Amino acid sequence: MKPSSKKILVTCLGTPISSPRPKKMADYLSIGNEVLLLSDYSKEGDPKFIHLDNSDLRSNKKNIYRIIRLFLLFLRRVLIFGYLKDFINGYLYGYKRMANDERFNSLDMIICHDLSLLPLAIALKERSEKNVEVIFDAREYYPKQYENDFSFNFLHAKDRNRLCRKLLKKCDKVLTVSDGIAEKYHQVFGVHPIVMVSAPYFKDHPVTKNEDTFIKAVYHGVANKNRNLEKIIKIFDNSDQNFKFDLYLTGEDRYIQNLKGMIETERVSIKRPVQFNQINSTIQKYDLGVIFYDSNDFNVKHCLPNKFFEYLQARLAIYTGPSIEMTRIIDEFGCGVYSKDFSSSEALNVLNSIDKYKLSKFKEGSNEAAQKYNFENEIAKVF
Repeated sequence: MKPSSKKILVTCLGTPISSPRPKKMADYLSIGNEVLLLSDYSKEGDPKFIHLDNSDLRSNKKNIYRIIRLFLLFLRRVLIFGYLKDFINGYLYGYKRMANDERFNSLDMIICHDLSLLPLAIALKERSEKNVEVIFDAREYYPKQYENDFSFNFLHAKDRNRLCRKLLKKCDKVLTVSDGIAEKYHQVFGVHPIVMVSAPYFKDHPVTKNEDTFIKAVYHGVANKNRNLEKIIKIFDNSDQNFKFDLYLTGEDRYIQNLKGMIETERVSIKRPVQFNQINSTIQKYDLGVIFYDSNDFNVKHCLPNKFFEYLQARLAIYTGPSIEMTRIIDEFGCGVYSKDFSSSEALNVLNSIDKYKLSKFKEGSNEAAQKYNFENEIAKVF
């Protein structure tokens, strides 16, 4: 049951306005409650938006801030005492002066969307005379967020393990996005996360038939290097002529330009990204949603990304590799197809086997899965 008449703090590094999961939860809780949003984003003149301090340290706009941040991260790495590490974190992540902020008096609930801000949430809980409920939305397995990156392993991984050991059991609820990540948190830190997948609101769309001579495939999302988008681009470059593959990418412009430069045929193109509220209407015109992450990263292997459920709500068939969590849902509803391994030859064989009859059946499966996997059903697991 959704809480009502409560004072709720939602914390998020970055901008909850552009991050769908924190924004949906904040919007959902705003009805009947007083909700404060603490993040790097602030809306001028609106008292519910509270700006974290030192946001320049977390941006990459000036080299001087990069140098200061790197120095603080290195200092945190070599320090022995946890309270000194906590002091540095308070400065790095902008909450050092906020534990006694009067705006956070009389809170009933705190929703924390980033491990770096969880120390503040627990400090506010422990100082309060009320029984403040802290819900930590651990979307990923934080100690391995970028596990193949040297700088992450050297500067961040150890402290994230420390914070998880220290704080997770103090939370009233821990959420995450897949069974595999939930099991990892349980094995290592002894908590029992609630699995709340990152699904959008239910959309009542008809299932469309493909009337073209080719299959329209789509990928949308952040162009992260650990997702190995180069490989899926090459696969579609070498696919049968009956495919057209569009990618809507956000992220580092240099990397996106490199991806554009490797495209060899007119069957593949990179489009301008669209606003979050335009994703559904944009991808509805496609037939096949693509998620092919050939990566050894723990979080990538166990991911259930937003786009998977956005494809379902748009009633697209889905193609993926042997990703553990996504293939389980595909098997359950018959909403798509997947390769048995991440080899290019296997991917091409599977893709080239898709005909219009199979495509229609997969879309019907997505229609069925969309009835189960939507924000309305997922949020009911928490409140």
